[in-house]
Amino acid sequence: MKTTKISAFSVCLCLMAILLFASNLFAQKGKYEALVGAWDGSADYQGQPFYFTFTFTAVDDTLKGSWAMDMGTFSIKNIEYNKMEDSENYSLTGSIDMDFDGQIISLYLSGTVEKENMTGSFASDMGNSPYTAAKRKSKKEDKLFRLFY
Repeated sequence: MKTTKISAFSVCLCLMAILLFASNLFAQKGKYEALVGAWDGSADYQGQPFYFTFTFTAVDDTLKGSWAMDMGTFSIKNIEYNKMEDSENYSLTGSIDMDFDGQIISLYLSGTVEKENMTGSFASDMGNSPYTAAKRKSKKEDKLFRLFY
């Protein structure tokens, strides 16, 4: 039986590479962790309530988003998500182009993310619509909560 000696240097080098890779993964997740996921919300347009879902994902340090409601699902573009100065909250902006049989309605999304809650408004040429949304708990989080509560 032939044995191979692995030097301590090789082991340390492998461990450092693994730790560097793992820390990069956690850093990516942490940057957008408060936003990534599904958000169930409601808004008011000229006295009429409507309901929607935002969905945000992080892909290679880029945020992607969608806005789903009764009239369809639309991409959220130009997403900006930044920590607010002197606060634990984040600001969120983006744009949504809704295409209804060739008629484009552009919305400007702005909001504040405070832990599991989001407040803001949709702005367009037709006026502003305030909204609120709450982050949907994942089934995994819900099960953990039940175990410990």
